Amino acid sequence: KDREMDQLVESHARAVEGGRAECVLVSGAAGAGKSTLIKMLRRPVMKRGGYYVSGKFDQLRGDEPFSALISAFSEFCDVVLNKKSPDVAEEMGRAVRRAVGDQDGLLTELFPKVKDILAAGERAGGGPEAEENGSSDHSSNKRRSSADLSDCIPELAELLKEPANSQEERPQFESTGSSFVSTTSSNAPRRAKKRRSSDFLQNRMQRTFRMFVRAISTPDHPVVLVLDDLQWADAASLDLVKSLVTDPDNSSFLFVGSYRDNEVPADHPLQSFLSEAEKAEREFKSGGSGGDEGGSGGSAGGSAADSGIGRVTRIPVGNLDLSAANTLVSESLRLTRRITRPLAELIHRKTHGNVLFFLQFL
Repeated sequence: KDREMDQLVESHARAVEGGRAECVLVSGAAGAGKSTLIKMLRRPVMKRGGYYVSGKFDQLRGDEPFSALISAFSEFCDVVLNKKSPDVAEEMGRAVRRAVGDQDGLLTELFPKVKDILAAGERAGGGPEAEENGSSDHSSNKRRSSADLSDCIPELAELLKEPANSQEERPQFESTGSSFVSTTSSNAPRRAKKRRSSDFLQNRMQRTFRMFVRAISTPDHPVVLVLDDLQWADAASLDLVKSLVTDPDNSSFLFVGSYRDNEVPADHPLQSFLSEAEKAEREFKSGGSGGDEGGSGGSAGGSAADSGIGRVTRIPVGNLDLSAANTLVSESLRLTRRITRPLAELIHRKTHGNVLFFLQFL
């Protein structure tokens, strides 16, 4: 997988150098080695001072919005809080406070450990209330505002669980004795108000989350967000990810997502995200920001302003060919390739080169 790994490293290098948020989509069948390939990116990310933030969607938790994001950023908070130097958490706490202001309630509901990072920044005297007016009144207003926003989260979670076609509800009728009277029209204003409330809350949450990630992503410490098994992702999570990838003011962010391309039906929420990526890819290849970059292994990027998504790199991961399979057997058994060739041919024939099956058979 050297070529695929080189593409990942190049995408990370561009994120470190700055410019615009990027997106890498790794696709392949189950057992092809997608997750193992992406995990190899952790070392170069940490070596260059970046943060490797990873989460995994679960097929059995599809009805829980943001499950993988909550897991990923909770782990990130642990890493920051457990740094040997407390200055890291204090500096990040001040940066997050400046970015989100008094709308931290949205963050702390989703990621409770963000409270500890904010507290570290405030202990160091970095809260905006101390910088702006130094009064305790602002702090109490902030707490009230946070509580109000926190109360909105359960409602938002319920709204996000609604099916996409919930606006087209079937007509409802009520009995009046000898006949039935339609009640659909009387419910329409209430449904429209609920939908507007849902859109408002989603937009506010996306904006707050985008400001949070922008605050923790710096040229010295770029953030690489890795989400595995996107085929099981909920629509709300994909919308949040899209808000990060389309952020023109975050030049130190890289998103890497993997999915099973044979398990994404036409009506899956991921299809919309993939369509946006394909649009950005076409725009780049048609002349976005130079043709010398566009033909490298399915990469795309540059001038994708219409679609909003920045540079996109698509990495299909297939099965091992016989040469790679023989190398794997040779290095595993510490024997020459000539000696291991017959065994490699046998295992390759049995497993078709699927990495997971190949290793299990070996």
